[in-house]
Amino acid sequence: MSAFFQLLIIVGIALSLFVPFAPRAWPDAIDWHTIITLSGLMLLTKGVELSGYFDVLGRKMTRRFHTQRQLAMFLVLAAAALSTFLTNDVALFIVVPLTITLKKLCAIPVNRLIIFEALAVNAGSLLTPVGNPQNILLWGRFWFNLLLEFSGQMARLPS
Repeated sequence: MSAFFQLLIIVGIALSLFVPFAPRAWPDAIDWHTIITLSGLMLLTKGVELSGYFDVLGRKMTRRFHTQRQLAMFLVLAAAALSTFLTNDVALFIVVPLTITLKKLCAIPVNRLIIFEALAVNAGSLLTPVGNPQNILLWGRFWFNLLLEFSGQMARLPS
């Protein structure tokens, strides 16, 4: 076990002493539905990766896009577009394994590209109520009636 992981366990135990409810209630404090959903998404992504679909898709993409810049721009824009309709986490579960697979097929700067994909999904997820969990909470809490009204409000935030 790494020293950093051991430190995290010690800090976690120390912080648990300040939690205002009994240790017996801790399992109830965990949102198991979210944990199961994210675990399922990770298993699904791994299954798609093991099926070889990312390899097939990666080969098609390397034939379609002739430069690294075109390929990178497509991946970043696809990540942003996916995150407006799916949550940003799900968009990353789709795009990042594909990007890692592309490293086997061509010489692309994977680490840098994944950072840009993460930035793109965060920017794209701002635009719709389903883009990220915070937007889902705001949409449900404040009863924005129309998708366009919500998107209009969110688009004004960065300015």
